[in-house]
Amino acid sequence: MIAPKVIFGALGCGALSGAGTTGALFGPAAFKYFHESASDLPEAKAGQKVLFKVSVSEGKSETLECAGEDKKFTTLISEKPTNSPSDYKVKLVCRTSTGQRSPQANEIKLGGNDTEPICKRVSSRGIEQHFACFYKEKDLTVTSKEESGSQKKYLAINWTS
Repeated sequence: MIAPKVIFGALGCGALSGAGTTGALFGPAAFKYFHESASDLPEAKAGQKVLFKVSVSEGKSETLECAGEDKKFTTLISEKPTNSPSDYKVKLVCRTSTGQRSPQANEIKLGGNDTEPICKRVSSRGIEQHFACFYKEKDLTVTSKEESGSQKKYLAINWTS
């Protein structure tokens, strides 16, 4: 007797406010979707090529396609410019290794310490991965470039000091 009133009241409140029933039905799935742990991001399998999208300030982005190597995992790392002076401060390049990426590799530090810019992996579909780069109170730019004398591509990241 009281049970139907409780059930009707809960459903009625949800129907009126839109929160009760919706939250009860979709809340757990939405919570899981939006709070996916970085370590739960799917990885590309060994030997697969990976398309890395890198976003910086104001929604600007570039992509870098990294070829896969047999029985090796493909990842993205940062390197300092080889030429001095350079029109960029850091470059992101493709690398392969025999070991799979650790959860700590969801961050790419672009400098030597914690106060410098960082890129964080924000989404992954295995062969398509997205990194967002930021630097406190500075605007970053990203440009797709090619090493002179080779077909090797990389992403150049720059900021004003």
